[in-house]
Amino acid sequence: MVKEESSVKKICDFRYLTEMMGGKKPLIAGIMNTFLTQIPEEINGINDGIARTNYPAIMNFSHNMRSTVSIMGIAVLKPILQEMENLAKEAMNMDKIKELNQKVNSLCTQAIEEIEKEKFNYV
Repeated sequence: MVKEESSVKKICDFRYLTEMMGGKKPLIAGIMNTFLTQIPEEINGINDGIARTNYPAIMNFSHNMRSTVSIMGIAVLKPILQEMENLAKEAMNMDKIKELNQKVNSLCTQAIEEIEKEKFNYV
């Protein structure tokens, strides 16, 4: 019998974080906890920006999120966020931004689940 989890490809790669923190488990756990707090705030900022057609907010939150996801090794999100940031910078194509945002929300949900499980290896 195949486990349900094995059918979903992991999107987080913690090698960069581990290397950056010198393998120090308390520091890694702290960064993970910060991510778990910060990402929902950034997602809410983008969602609010979309609801208000606030292109500068979408641009800023997309930009900030790229750094946040890079630390967790979530490479799949970086080009999506870059495209959102670029579209918002040009104040155009809200439909495409909404489409990209659906991917961001889905991938962030998966990343949060992965990090919630992984962080117990660092306590």
